[in-house]
Amino acid sequence: IDLMNIPFLAGYLLGNHKTLQQDREPRDWAGLTDFCHQAGLSHLLFFRLRQDPENSCPPLYRERLSNLFDLSFARFSRVKAEVQELIDYCRKSGIQAGFIKGFPLALQDYPHPATRPMQDVDCLARDEDLPGISEFLIQKGYSRLPDQSRIEKKPVFIKLLGPHVFSFEFHHKLPTSST
Repeated sequence: IDLMNIPFLAGYLLGNHKTLQQDREPRDWAGLTDFCHQAGLSHLLFFRLRQDPENSCPPLYRERLSNLFDLSFARFSRVKAEVQELIDYCRKSGIQAGFIKGFPLALQDYPHPATRPMQDVDCLARDEDLPGISEFLIQKGYSRLPDQSRIEKKPVFIKLLGPHVFSFEFHHKLPTSST
């Protein structure tokens, strides 16, 4: 990527549409598009471009970014369906579980859920509920990663969703101010 694109990208992704002035315009849309795709930011760049009717993104790159945005939204929709199945299971089973970090933020704090990069969904559940949750997820096609392969010993379940690996990561306690 042309390093002159970095200040443009940072300002633009933060919603500063004034960065699209002639002297700050990206010189290399191909490089910028590739960089954003590799960095997992292409869907956010497209969302911002869509909000800015005066952008000068060439149609070829705008279409590519649009396609990447659509793929990101489709992935989020699949993840949301997986989360809903887990929510339904927990409710039916009387399990109190919560979702923390990225997934709830995508629904509440982002302008569009597809603009929140997300590789997993973090869940909070009691230790005594994990065996039932584990059995449910395994029946749904998930595999549990071995605990000894990770520094943190929290259960992680993975599954292929479309072309991407998706995971549920379970926490059984939240850090306190003393830890």
